Amino acid sequence: MFPDAAAQHAGEGIEIKGSRYLRGWQGHNPEDTWLMVFVFDSNSPTDAAHGVDPRPFRFVRVAGARLQEADWTFSGRTGTSRRTITASVNPSGYEKMMANWIYGPPT
Repeated sequence: MFPDAAAQHAGEGIEIKGSRYLRGWQGHNPEDTWLMVFVFDSNSPTDAAHGVDPRPFRFVRVAGARLQEADWTFSGRTGTSRRTITASVNPSGYEKMMANWIYGPPT
């Protein structure tokens, strides 16, 4: 579709995110796009220093859906901030993601 991978932005494709959290996901732009989130559980880098025993990495949930611009809340940033501009998945986007889950905990 894009010879030599020559497209920096297009209407096709999926934005992939990894998260330790079951909600509160963010992307970079509030736009119509496919979003897929892999929610995982694992130790964090500071666990050993806090006496937390090692545990195996595992996926908790995978969800994906076509979100519309209205499914995002733009976070923006102040004029002096160096933080990357982000948008958060709002409740309507979260409901779309959960209605279209791909992997969930074994029953």
